[in-house]
Amino acid sequence: MSNETPVEELFTQMDSIRHAVRHSAEETLRKTTKKHRKELVEILQRPERHRHVRAILECLFQFPSRKLLEELTFLLDHPSNGVRYEYAEIVAKSGKSYTVPLIEEFLRDPNHLVRLGATNGLSDRAESSFSKAFARKVGPFLYRFICDYPDDNAPWRYHALEVYDPVLFQKYEAACEEGDSLHPIVREAFDVGEHFESHRMAVSGFETHPPGLKYIYATHYVDAEIRNGGISELHGNSAWVLMPDAIEGMNRFGCRKLSECLKEIVYYYHRKGRSKLKRRITDEYFSDLPPRWNKSLDVLEDQYYSSFRRLKTDNVSDLWDRALTKTPKLFERSDSGENE
Repeated sequence: MSNETPVEELFTQMDSIRHAVRHSAEETLRKTTKKHRKELVEILQRPERHRHVRAILECLFQFPSRKLLEELTFLLDHPSNGVRYEYAEIVAKSGKSYTVPLIEEFLRDPNHLVRLGATNGLSDRAESSFSKAFARKVGPFLYRFICDYPDDNAPWRYHALEVYDPVLFQKYEAACEEGDSLHPIVREAFDVGEHFESHRMAVSGFETHPPGLKYIYATHYVDAEIRNGGISELHGNSAWVLMPDAIEGMNRFGCRKLSECLKEIVYYYHRKGRSKLKRRITDEYFSDLPPRWNKSLDVLEDQYYSSFRRLKTDNVSDLWDRALTKTPKLFERSDSGENE
């Protein structure tokens, strides 16, 4: 007979190989009440439950409070950046004014993943309701963060700043556009892409724009998914549909090794019948790969990062900047108003 409590049993069920069992456990967990807080905090401290950290935090933050933040202080120094990422995102997304000092701490964290978590949370909250007090406090912090970490790969932070503090957003835009030829191009690329409800719809939304904008949009999201969760997460998320454009974009940017690596990532799934890109990619697309090609995801991931190292950068925006200098026509509108 199991000695597990009802809540502990839910986490055991969440590890089941059966989807129905996992789904039922997740639904039940969402119905936990305040009386389970102490038990959930205790479970959160167990190393074997770190894979469930997001589910636990989402349950706990159904009832956010200052007391809860005190009980979760141990997460601030957690050895796993992934765990701290989840905590930063959940705290920032809560939209509570008393969390702002903690959010500021996340935005100053030396690890980019933790900063990204806080940025994601603030961006999500910007799309829903929040108090004037929250916006008044978080706007200046977000502005300083964007200025202090210009290379952080999180374009949605600009929209969040625009929502929380339009005046500071305009100040930032004016400063960036002065002497920075890439900034307005990047802004236009995301303005076009994010106008659509999904990446799939955005794929055809760049047809009347310079091709470089589509390549910026695609390479950004593909790169962000690989860096945040690995190739398998990219394949499982909506950004996967951008892979053909990212492959083409890296090639047009003059980054042949990165383009080849992305193509091989698609081939890894294509040969298993799981490419999810059959309407855009056929077997002929991979005709330049050797017949006995057989690489693992780990090898491909190492290959991806080593390709960046050869280019002496780990930031995809540096590749856009170089492309703007070497192939400016990719970002120019044709005289007829039509583009490639």
